[in-house]
Amino acid sequence: MADVVSPDCRLCDPGLVDYIIEQLDRSRNKLNTLTVEHALAILCVLRAPHRVSEQIRHCLLVLRGLKSEPHLCVRALVTASELYEVVANLVNRERAAKQSTGSYYGGGYTFSDDDQEAFVSELGLPPAGADVQLVATVMDLYTSNRKLAGAALRTFAAMAKITRKHLQDIVAGEVRPISNTLHEHAKSRSVNLHVAELILLVAKTRTDLVSDGLMMMACKSLRSSTRDAEIACNILVSLRTFLQKASSDSDGGPAAVNRSLAQALPFDVLVRVGDTHHANSGVVAPLCHCMNLQAAASKEYRDDFVNAGAIAVPLRIFDEAEVHTPEACAAAAQILKVLLTESKKAASQFLDAGGPRLLLNVLSKQSESSEVVHRCFAALAVAAQFVPVRWALVHPELPHTFTFLDQILRVAEVHVSSIADVLPWACLAVGALTECEHEESQEIMRKAINEDLLQSTLTKMRSHYSFRGDLDFCMQLINSAASCDLSDVAILTEDGGLLKMPAPRVEAPEPPKSFHAETVVLVPEPVKVQGDWHEPLDIFGPLRTLGVGASAADFGAAITQEQIAVLRGVSSAPVKQPVAAQFLRAVRDEYLEGKTGAVETFMTRRGPPEEGDDGVLYEGDFLLTADEQRALAPFIQRMQDSSDKTKEFTEIEHRWNVKAQEDVPEEPGFFASVFGGAVTSPDAKAEAEPDV
Repeated sequence: MADVVSPDCRLCDPGLVDYIIEQLDRSRNKLNTLTVEHALAILCVLRAPHRVSEQIRHCLLVLRGLKSEPHLCVRALVTASELYEVVANLVNRERAAKQSTGSYYGGGYTFSDDDQEAFVSELGLPPAGADVQLVATVMDLYTSNRKLAGAALRTFAAMAKITRKHLQDIVAGEVRPISNTLHEHAKSRSVNLHVAELILLVAKTRTDLVSDGLMMMACKSLRSSTRDAEIACNILVSLRTFLQKASSDSDGGPAAVNRSLAQALPFDVLVRVGDTHHANSGVVAPLCHCMNLQAAASKEYRDDFVNAGAIAVPLRIFDEAEVHTPEACAAAAQILKVLLTESKKAASQFLDAGGPRLLLNVLSKQSESSEVVHRCFAALAVAAQFVPVRWALVHPELPHTFTFLDQILRVAEVHVSSIADVLPWACLAVGALTECEHEESQEIMRKAINEDLLQSTLTKMRSHYSFRGDLDFCMQLINSAASCDLSDVAILTEDGGLLKMPAPRVEAPEPPKSFHAETVVLVPEPVKVQGDWHEPLDIFGPLRTLGVGASAADFGAAITQEQIAVLRGVSSAPVKQPVAAQFLRAVRDEYLEGKTGAVETFMTRRGPPEEGDDGVLYEGDFLLTADEQRALAPFIQRMQDSSDKTKEFTEIEHRWNVKAQEDVPEEPGFFASVFGGAVTSPDAKAEAEPDV
């Protein structure tokens, strides 16, 4: 029966559950291990709510009576976890039924924790505490058994969903065995996943149970599973909740939590997570929130993030703005603003990595989101306080400057009805961009500001909020933007009230003595622009040499000219350069010049025949390794699928920074030279030797 029952073939008759429980009751005093194993296997697959409390009791009985059989303990724990999930589903169904009934009769009924515990008690489940201690005892007994550790933590994660008492007993009383298991099996995905699920449940339902031990486990799980998106998402969402709770405390909590987190989770680990999951909004959104909460806590933490190359995380998100959610883009703009605040090193990295262009890209791609526009204007205002960044965006002699400034105000006018704080940050961005040591140039740019547009925006704000500012308020922000401390998160409240005006910085930077920097023409497209208007940029490649994946102490000080060149778009081929040049030549021959079979010939080219021990000549090995063939296969598919093969070929050449080989000799010696060791033909050798 255990062989027949499977997820694809379930026997849902309650009589089957009755029969299995009857057999287990009959042999309770003398359990047969084979019978028990098959009975548990059937119950695990059935996941039947019928007599679920008795099923769970039999699983716990097996754990208590057969501790000496580790494989049976694993089976019992897996079955118990499935049955606890069944109970959790019954609780959710009861909650939905009660709430829908209450709303139908016009009441505001809520399914409280006491109601949930009463419902679980009616099901007849074992009391909370006994089952938790039994699972913890088995974990202590088999500390080195990886399968049992994963099954036990899975059971804990399922138990915690039943009642608040179960969750409290697990988190408050059994942290030690969980921590020991996490230390012993740090590379086990099952262990890390279920620890992450348990911590996420604490963050969502019982933040009062958060402890240093729980945070250490969360950090250790993230360090061990930086490449697993599900684990990283659960842990980062939990850490965000913990940091937000600490930030709201007034008893010195934030400093202690940030200190513990910084010690247990180095800054470069968070940057590495951003590198690995740069295209996953579910991971990078809570990641940026965690980085923002920690970097904003102190200048020391912010500098550590800058030294670890954290500026690459928001820039990579900006570069792929079309695949990210508005929440992720807004969080990226927020951490970018924090990192750039009074940090010349971050501003230098931002400029060298093409940050101005990427910031305009996210404004273009996510222009319909008020939150993204709000955060991007704040980041733009802070970035423009640095003269090189300002010169890269505006110049009084370039015609696009006035279009750019006007467009900022027009975008602000669209979004002030959703977020009142958009207008002051737009004014600060315009003010910082138009700041210039030359009074005439500054006057030209300031006069180009559309005051009528500002006035209409103010009128629109007054109709939506309690805002009472006038044009003088906007001009005050514009005139003082370059020398103000812009570290504040907001200037206006949600209803338009003034929180406080930006204060002057203690040490305002001296203006430059000359205006000779190279100006990059970056004209933003209209708000509704569609399509790509910039080349994709691999931010993380060169920044790995600047500290991504390394500790903050090993971080390099300066950015070399070669690294800057790579940051500006130079990319490398997936194989070594001579092989890439030959491959491109074969692709051009077949897809552009019509020489059928050129690519296949190149991919299957073999070396010279080799004589075996038996004196027989055998075919030579492939000149391309298996890794090189796998690396080139996607580009062959791209060429086959492309409708414009010339354009596709040119793009591959540009991204690889490799030109197709012009001359492909047919002699084997050429390929031997490519793949290691030049072979000279006899004729060439004879010509090279001088006559004696």
